Amino acid sequence: MKVDWEKLPANLLDLLLDGVFPRHCLACGRDDQLRDGQVCERCLNSLVSTVPFEKPKQLDSLIIGFAYNDTLRPIIHHYKFHNGTSLANLLASKLADRLKELNLKFEDSVLIPVPDHPARRRERGYNPSELLAKALGEKIGVIHSSKLTVRYRYGHHQSLMTPDKREKLAKDAFQALPPPNSDFRAVIVDDVIRTGATLNQLAKTLKKAGWKRVEGLVLCG
Repeated sequence: MKVDWEKLPANLLDLLLDGVFPRHCLACGRDDQLRDGQVCERCLNSLVSTVPFEKPKQLDSLIIGFAYNDTLRPIIHHYKFHNGTSLANLLASKLADRLKELNLKFEDSVLIPVPDHPARRRERGYNPSELLAKALGEKIGVIHSSKLTVRYRYGHHQSLMTPDKREKLAKDAFQALPPPNSDFRAVIVDDVIRTGATLNQLAKTLKKAGWKRVEGLVLCG
């Protein structure tokens, strides 16, 4: 009997595909209660707050949602390096929930993702920070824009660099446009913070362009 795949309900098709090609949680390897088909509820609910992180001096404030631990590390790795674009919505949901727990609001703000270099965009095909900022903005009702900053210095993946090399790469790496409204504050969005060098240099560039207040909002660190 010939199966008309287009007429199958989406959830039934997923069940059939899962039977042939089972999906497993990126963090723990289990295959039960998967969200977005890639992360289980148990791992999502086990994310913990980050340890204190010294705020880069150019930022007026810094918020880090979760600890970059053994649970979150493989999820972020897949998101950033294995075309895990569908995870953006899930990660943004967790970050939005975290902001709600902290009772943080972002009136008169613009979410600005850390820009990637055009060569990196061609290599990867997407900017993880941009996808996160877009999904988060839609969830918390805050405008986002990837057109206010550009990166014009290119280097290897920062995860492979020493802190000194990261600092050197980030220095004078960005250009920024002035705020569309003088009362707006910039909220730089990134997925992971390690040394803070990138956020610090981008904040410095934004302030030179006329932004009076620049904050950092990072998924994990």
